[in-house]
Amino acid sequence: MMWVFYCLPCGHLYGLSCIKKWLLQSSSSGKCPRCNTVCAYKDVVLLYVSRLCVAAHQKTSSTRYFPFTEQGFIEFKEHEWSRHLDAYKKYNDVYKRRVDVVEQQRDLVQQMAASKPQWEDLLARVVEMNQRAEKLGQQVGEQEGADAFKRQYRTLRRLNRALDKKYKALEPRADALKRRTNVLAQRCKAYEPNLKFFSEMYKEHLAQHKNNEPCSAAPSSNKH
Repeated sequence: MMWVFYCLPCGHLYGLSCIKKWLLQSSSSGKCPRCNTVCAYKDVVLLYVSRLCVAAHQKTSSTRYFPFTEQGFIEFKEHEWSRHLDAYKKYNDVYKRRVDVVEQQRDLVQQMAASKPQWEDLLARVVEMNQRAEKLGQQVGEQEGADAFKRQYRTLRRLNRALDKKYKALEPRADALKRRTNVLAQRCKAYEPNLKFFSEMYKEHLAQHKNNEPCSAAPSSNKH
């Protein structure tokens, strides 16, 4: 048995009644509800299918096909639940790694913040010595303790630069883990919407099949 799918230019599939509601009857700007791509009704593509194909979420798994039947819905539900559990497990793992990176960054920020008062004090002392030397017409190195302050200042400056370098080195990893957790969170939330989508498509195609059945002969109005 073949059913009809309607595909938007962005590639997302819906039933015709839903597309008409979104693109013709709705007061919205005519966008796909999933990706917000602007679409026009004239661009809708008609597809003939007999089952729903779901790409495998593991490299070792084969592609799954789910017919629009009651049994197909049960199998699809089990498949989606398995994907949901897998995504939830991965989400927890990635989230823990992300927390670890964020804590490392926070520790680095705290170390830089803790050294800031000492940094500012040494900088002020060096500036003061430079100004005093200019007034006295002396070299800064001729003043008592000037070299010691300079060495401390340079050491602390190198330390802060090293801490800042470590912090910036962690930023790409932190951003990547954040994006990964967002993707997995969306996958965890997709269980109910995916079941609803399959159910709506199943009901709509059943209705289409019913409408396409040949009409029975009308009862005769002649009386014998």
